[in-house]
Amino acid sequence: MSPNEFNDAFVNQMTGFLPTPPHDPRFIAHEMMQRDQWRTLFLAFFSLLFWLIGTAGMILLMIGLNQFVMYFRIVEYQPWNKSTAACSTYKKV
Repeated sequence: MSPNEFNDAFVNQMTGFLPTPPHDPRFIAHEMMQRDQWRTLFLAFFSLLFWLIGTAGMILLMIGLNQFVMYFRIVEYQPWNKSTAACSTYKKV
């Protein structure tokens, strides 16, 4: 490309039509919110789902541990348990 062709192309580019000016900022923000709405709903749904699964898991863990501790307390005080029968503190009359 010669310098004259470059200058002519540059002048044509500068005197040509400019692109339309940007939209109103409120319009741009509205378009962004609509674009990201499905992603936000998707993430909110899965966040709520995982919170509920975690809460249910903690409740089940508490119930299971409670039954586990109650079982060992009952087993500990049973009279036929070998460990408590061997070291009995009752005096035979």
